[in-house]
Amino acid sequence: WGSNSYGQLGLGNTTSINMPASVKGLTGVKQLATGNSHTLALMEDGTVKAWGSNSSGQLGLGDTTNRNIPTIITSLSGVKQLATGYAHTIGLMEDGTVKTWGYNNYGQLGLRDTTNRNMPTTVIGLTGVKQIVAGNSHTLALMEDGTVKAWGSNSSGQLGLGN
Repeated sequence: WGSNSYGQLGLGNTTSINMPASVKGLTGVKQLATGNSHTLALMEDGTVKAWGSNSSGQLGLGDTTNRNIPTIITSLSGVKQLATGYAHTIGLMEDGTVKTWGYNNYGQLGLRDTTNRNMPTTVIGLTGVKQIVAGNSHTLALMEDGTVKAWGSNSSGQLGLGN
């Protein structure tokens, strides 16, 4: 329930509501992740469904068209965990690698540039990841060895780099 201007509730429309409603056809969900106006569901079989705002490609569907119903990301499988920022999305894969997509103005995708991506893209050189989290415009990865890697906006020192 709540704001639904971009279809982020997955109800097949853009009407906001003030009480819980079931998302039709969405069963077998392992995890949910929500950004500012987009939503993703990690399914028990490791596939991912996405819906809501897609202005920066944050749904990972290969375009920038909003969706108001859960839509499978056909190019993505073997996902262990999802995280979302304001308009970017991160997928931790079963093999400990990471894929990112969406808004990238601050480098929050970890792809060594600031170009938005509308498809899941592997973060080169990042392996051995145990958990992922995201803030508005930054991303962190907890590594298997207990260390943390961070990238993206550091405007308020949120990357923990001492500056």
